[in-house]
Amino acid sequence: RVAQAKAEAEADAVRTAAKQQAMQSQAVGQRALIEAENTIGERVVAMRIELAKIEALPRVVAEMVKPAERIDSIRIHHVSGLGRGTAPDGGAPTGRTPVNQALDSIMEMAVQLPALKKLGEDLGMSLDRGFEGVTEVLKSGAAASAKPG
Repeated sequence: RVAQAKAEAEADAVRTAAKQQAMQSQAVGQRALIEAENTIGERVVAMRIELAKIEALPRVVAEMVKPAERIDSIRIHHVSGLGRGTAPDGGAPTGRTPVNQALDSIMEMAVQLPALKKLGEDLGMSLDRGFEGVTEVLKSGAAASAKPG
């Protein structure tokens, strides 16, 4: 029994030493990764941010159209002529039918929901101007990362 206990104790010591060595190796590797991350240039960081925005874009667009999914029917209460729509000031025709104008208004309301605005702000995008505001930040980021520096 004493020999067996000694053998088990030695085996435990060997396992403990092996675990300790593995943890030290892992810590060295982790430290190397952190140091490498800390030396990344500003252009690489800017590129990663832009990629994250692009990856988030499908979710943003999906959230933008969710309110439109709940629309059962559309009733038009104001029709100023059955031909082409007119400008808001009653001036020259805009080339848009009243139905298209109503749909445009519905989509504008959906885009301006407060939750979506907050999501856009968190991503650095302006949802107030629809896709233009979303893509503007991507364009400006691409232009900034293309500059030598």
